[in-house]
Amino acid sequence: MYSATGDYASSPMPPKTPSFEYKASPIASPKPSLLFSPPTSEIKMLEETAVQAEHNRTVSLLNHISDLRQLLKQQIEKSQTLTISQQTVEDSVRQHTLFIDFLSSVNSCSRSDEMFTVASNKLQKIFHSQSAALFTLDSLTHELVTRQGGKTIQASNLIFHAAHSEFPYNLSSSDPALVTYNQTASASSDPTSPNPQPISNALISRLVDPNNKVVGIIQITNHLSKGRYDSSDEATLASILPPLTAVALTVERNRVLEGRIMAAETKAAKLERASDSKWLLSGVVEDILTKVNAITNSKKTRLWLVDQSTETFSLYDSTPGTSKVTSKQVTAPVGTGIVGHTISVGDIQNSPNPTSDTRYDPVVDALTDESPNSVLCAPIYSPRDGQIVGVLHLCGRKHAHEHTIEDIRLAEMFASQLTSVVVSLSPSTVQSKTSGQLSSTNGYISAPPSSSLAIDTSLTTLCESVESQLASIVKADHHTLYLFDSSTSTLKGASYSSPPSVPLTSGILGDVASSFSTANVANIHRDPNFNFDVDTQLDKSSQAALVIPITVHDGLREKASSHSSLSQVSSDASPSPLIGVIQILRSRRGKSENPFSSSDLHSVREYANSVMPSLNDWQKFHKKKIELAAIADTLRSNTANISSLEEQISQQEINFKRELVTLFGESNDALTSLLSLVSSASSASLSPNNDAFSIPSIATILPSSLPALIPSVSAVRFLPIDHENSTFVMSETASYPFSTGITGLCITKHATVQVDNISEDAYFNVAVDSDPSLASGSGLSTSLLLLPLSHNNQILAVIQVFSRESLPSKTKATITTLLHTISSLLQMVDSSHAQQLKNADLRDSMATIQDQVVELSDNIASDIDCLDATKSLSNYFTTSPNTSLQDVMAEISKVTCALFSNEFSTVYKLEPPMSLLTYKGEKEIVVDVSSPIQNRCLSAKHPIRMTKEEVEGFGNVSLDIKFGRITKATMLVPIYSSDSTIWGILEVSNPSMAESFSIKDEQKLEKWSNHVATFLLFHQKYQATLASLATVTNERNQIFDAIKTFNVWDLPLSQFL
Repeated sequence: MYSATGDYASSPMPPKTPSFEYKASPIASPKPSLLFSPPTSEIKMLEETAVQAEHNRTVSLLNHISDLRQLLKQQIEKSQTLTISQQTVEDSVRQHTLFIDFLSSVNSCSRSDEMFTVASNKLQKIFHSQSAALFTLDSLTHELVTRQGGKTIQASNLIFHAAHSEFPYNLSSSDPALVTYNQTASASSDPTSPNPQPISNALISRLVDPNNKVVGIIQITNHLSKGRYDSSDEATLASILPPLTAVALTVERNRVLEGRIMAAETKAAKLERASDSKWLLSGVVEDILTKVNAITNSKKTRLWLVDQSTETFSLYDSTPGTSKVTSKQVTAPVGTGIVGHTISVGDIQNSPNPTSDTRYDPVVDALTDESPNSVLCAPIYSPRDGQIVGVLHLCGRKHAHEHTIEDIRLAEMFASQLTSVVVSLSPSTVQSKTSGQLSSTNGYISAPPSSSLAIDTSLTTLCESVESQLASIVKADHHTLYLFDSSTSTLKGASYSSPPSVPLTSGILGDVASSFSTANVANIHRDPNFNFDVDTQLDKSSQAALVIPITVHDGLREKASSHSSLSQVSSDASPSPLIGVIQILRSRRGKSENPFSSSDLHSVREYANSVMPSLNDWQKFHKKKIELAAIADTLRSNTANISSLEEQISQQEINFKRELVTLFGESNDALTSLLSLVSSASSASLSPNNDAFSIPSIATILPSSLPALIPSVSAVRFLPIDHENSTFVMSETASYPFSTGITGLCITKHATVQVDNISEDAYFNVAVDSDPSLASGSGLSTSLLLLPLSHNNQILAVIQVFSRESLPSKTKATITTLLHTISSLLQMVDSSHAQQLKNADLRDSMATIQDQVVELSDNIASDIDCLDATKSLSNYFTTSPNTSLQDVMAEISKVTCALFSNEFSTVYKLEPPMSLLTYKGEKEIVVDVSSPIQNRCLSAKHPIRMTKEEVEGFGNVSLDIKFGRITKATMLVPIYSSDSTIWGILEVSNPSMAESFSIKDEQKLEKWSNHVATFLLFHQKYQATLASLATVTNERNQIFDAIKTFNVWDLPLSQFL
């Protein structure tokens, strides 16, 4: 029988056909009828015939039923096979349809915000969920973000953790991670807005590219009918991860492109407005006036400009080029009101009761509908001729009736700050500059801030240079640079910074430096990490702060807790080396609290990245200089110590010689030998290799000299100590442990031992304590004096002094003094040797560091040369952005020749399948990659450098003929594209200052190739952007043309009737 098994057991089955077996049962004979009774034999034959016929029909029927059953079974199996194949095809078709639908829906969107929305809606529909979101990795900030309602939303900690997991998160309402998230979201929500929708279940998975790099996150929450997403949902999600990854990459590319287009439009608008010099300076004036108003508690602060040619002064309008008109347009002759009197007398004027002042003029001095309770005017002088060009006017006080002495001092200070601005705004200055204005209607493009810094400058000068560049990038009140000092774990600023040194544990500044995050704070006073001494530059009006770390490399990092008001930027879990921190402060602007704009943040980050290599080189250079200074100080100190030791040794020799002569009287051979030993200490101290005064020399002279100088001494034995084996050496073949005899007692006690009768001493040992000058067995009656010779609290040897009678105390003192002096001299000599060896090591270290400094200086000089060349290319792209690749390659060759001072340079572009494309003028030249020199560079995949002799062996004469040149020495380097594939080759040949290129030239070429690759990538992206814009413009024009030519009467109205 057929039975369904496996995955198809639940398939509908046909009803079973009952099986049965036919059995013929015997038929009873009929009873004889009373009317008629046939013969018995005939009846029996009829019965047998009927039974046989019935049996044959039954067997035939059973066989037919069996055939039908077998056929039915085959049909069922075939039907199921067809059903399986059909289902598989349908699943595959549905999956590919889903892929195509997803990608086509996203590609049909014109902006990235619409792409985010379409992707979310598709995911909601696929998974029958209440909400879904696509997060992409921001290539600029390295944050996971999404866009909803025109706003950028950063990923939560829950999503961030999912980004680090290889497996998807499938969470229900009871999972701890989801419970914590709901509690945190509820606690951190704005009380004025409705609480966020809690998440009852979630399915989260990361999106990775082929290089296993995270490019996005998918979050699907709150299934409409399930308490938890099941395995089928997980399988569906796994099947659509490839198209989702493609969508994430597409969305991020569109976001980057939109950002660049917006930045270009913003820059164009700024450049267009920058043609008006007043517009450039109006922001500076407004900042200073607002600051004066806040600090002095004045009601109004205004600026008056003086026109000496007409002897009038007028109220400065801070909104040039717009339709906005100030509340009062006032022009008055000099001498009118207190303001005009200030111009006449040329001195600061303070009127505590202006309405009763005879000089008061309500039109000039009031500026408001109310009469001022105090007026303070400070003149502004021209630095060229000393004439008054403006007046700073403080009108009225908020909380007092008159301006104080401190207000007068501040007014004078701010008036001096406005000097350069007012000189530029004064009517005479504007008229003199009118003739010199650019006639071009396209405006101008200012050069980007220089990112190369002088390496031998001081920290204060370095900070001034960087801060002046920052001031030209972002309009604010304070621009400060701090560099990280790893030796003290502090941030060091210029001498005028407040404070000049900041610990990593202090304020917002220290928190940014220690956490490698960016802080964009609208109100620093509300921040939990705020520290007034660190975060305000001691300016109480500071409010908004932008603090950005400068690191060697930025990466992904977990966000800070949600209660922090810092706008954190992700960075790597193992942070990169910190170079410094940029702090930008802006004073309060009325009652509003606004952080710095995203364009300001982007501009400062861009400048920080550009200046980072120079700052890093400056830190390395000055760290090496500090190391050199420290080594030089140590050398001087060691040399002084050596000189002091030499003087001590010399003085010790003189004193000891005098004592020896006094003790032992007339000179003899033994005394001369002993004096020569002492004299050798001075010469031995001069060189570490001089062993004239050492343990071996002492062991040779001392045993022979003492018996000759002291008659009562019969013998002296010098026993060196072997600390490694804990033994003292009697001879070349005999050594004894420290515990042996009276000699061992001297070693263990580390003290002088005297025994008058060694035969009675319990520690006596014949082998080590017997007098060597006496016969065996006759030395038991001698006296023994044991003295340790020590150095650095360690016994170097034991001196055995034997005598036939007890030594007098004077003799014992003489011998002790002699050994103490020898020990002192030995220690001084060893100290001098150690200092000299240390000095030798320090000199080697100094030489190494000096070589490193020279190499670093060469590298920095090479970097500066490359940066200067980069500026030339930047100017070329700025002035001629829409140029062909041929012109770009020609310009790169031209700049490269100027950089390396060589005869010619060539840029080759690798063309499929196997050729190199370059140009000579307008002529296109194709080079086979099998060309020996070029092929060698492509095969090596790194720079190659060849001398004239090597070129002659590898050179391609036909190529030189094409270019009309003779290649001598040459260098080649591959140019890599953004995907790490080889774009082409840069060739530099025939140096003009030498016969061949050096290794430094090769290193410089490798650096320059990276800059060249950047500009080629920029040109490629720029051309692609232009093509996209041209396509969009063409489509827009077609739509406009269709709208213009549209006529409603051309429609077939009959279709609608």
